[in-house]
Parts: sequence; C-alpha cells; structure tokens
Amino acid sequence: MRTQNNRGFTLVEMLFTFSIFLLILSSLPLIVTIVGGWKHEVTSSSWQEWELFVIQFRMEWLQCSHWTLGSNQITFELLGDKVTYETYGNIIRRRRNGQGHEIALQNVVRIQLMAIKNGFQWEVTFEDGTVQTAQFTHYLDITH
Repeated sequence: MRTQNNRGFTLVEMLFTFSIFLLILSSLPLIVTIVGGWKHEVTSSSWQEWELFVIQFRMEWLQCSHWTLGSNQITFELLGDKVTYETYGNIIRRRRNGQGHEIALQNVVRIQLMAIKNGFQWEVTFEDGTVQTAQFTHYLDITH
C-alpha cells in the first residue's frame, strides 16, 4: 500500500509567502533612501554649524568696543569683558576673560584671519575639505 504525503505547500500558502516576500522587497528602496539621507545630513552639518557660528559671532562683534587680530585668534572687548575666539586642536573655542572653554566650531583643520577695512575676514577649512569664508565689518571705526 501506498501512503499519501500531505506535507507540501498548497497554492494558497505559496501565494501568501510570495506576497510577503514582495512586500519586503518593495520596501528596500525606501530603507536605502532613508539611510542615505542620514548620511547626507551628517556631512552637511559643517555648513549648518558654520552658519550658526557666523550669526552668533556677528551678534557679539557688533557690540564690541576694541579688537585685536592674531594669527589664529581674535580678541575683543564686550561689555567690559575680554572675549577670545581661538583654535584649540580641531575646534574653535570661545573664552571670556581667559576662562572657560565653549566650543564654538568643531572639525576645523585650519583657520585664516585677514584684516580688511573696519574688520576682518575669517576663512575656515573643515575636516571634510569644505572651506567657508565670512567677512565681519563694524559700523563704527573702532581701533584694532
């Protein structure tokens, strides 16, 4: 006598499995796009950080009364305090009266400060190779 083997997939089970497989396969492009977007967001953060730095620095700069430009630092008087922005390793830090260690900008390879009329130009090279430049001029003819 022969016995029947009823353990195989039925057509309904096979169609159900195939539909789940297709559903997973169709979501792969969405997953790849999301992961790729995160990577782009991380690499573009140096530009966003630079823009925030420029806005913050410009607000302080317009209130200063006296400034001194060094090779890798700028010092100015702000409301009776001495504020210094300088390089420290791969960051630009902000110090007030020679104390503190506020990180103003990070992932910096090189900075270059150049004097211009009534101000200076700040050029920063980041670790990812991008170079950002900003000019800061004061509306008053303050001495430096």
